[in-house]
Amino acid sequence: MAAVALALVGVIVFLAVATPLRYRFGIWRSVPILDHRLLPYLSAIFAAAFGAFFGSLCAFYLGRVQQRSDRREKRHAALIAAQYALMSQWNIVEAIRVQHLEDLHNDPSRFTKLKLYWFPMSPSLVPFADLTFVLETKDPNILQEIHLAEQSYHGCAEALQLRNQELKKFYENPRISHEIRDFETGSGAAAATQKDLIFLRQATDALYLSLDRTLRD
Repeated sequence: MAAVALALVGVIVFLAVATPLRYRFGIWRSVPILDHRLLPYLSAIFAAAFGAFFGSLCAFYLGRVQQRSDRREKRHAALIAAQYALMSQWNIVEAIRVQHLEDLHNDPSRFTKLKLYWFPMSPSLVPFADLTFVLETKDPNILQEIHLAEQSYHGCAEALQLRNQELKKFYENPRISHEIRDFETGSGAAAATQKDLIFLRQATDALYLSLDRTLRD
């Protein structure tokens, strides 16, 4: 930018002294008139200044174009990554519903029948640091909706973990007697009080509620 400014100043000075007196007005008429014997030398200086100005201007413009192109590519990549992350999270939640929860969804005794379930919880995460540009668009609320969608996934994953923990505590409770009738399926019977069952039931209901909200939203 310094070279551009110097070149521009040189052009202005050259035009100021090279303009014939009859075309000047006001204080401009007091500026010295160019000696035409110096014209070849000044022309060389002007050509060099114009070349520097034009070259700097082209470099600046091309740099700005490249910056805009890089910014567009980075934003596009961030949007693709966010879309992939949300789809990955949704697929995990849907797999939990289909493989684990759906068959007992309307069963009032589902908290006693639902088995231990493990699923690899390692989805891609939304790159929120690269999505701040969305706040400058016509619909900045999209970023908030993306955040809520990912939070719903985390809530569902935590609810599944909590239910597994409560089921483990239920089987480890020394006050409860368990009878395994089918080792392959894990079906059996247990003698437990309502106090022993309350947290297992609440954790089970919380899991179903969290999953229903996540898929609905």
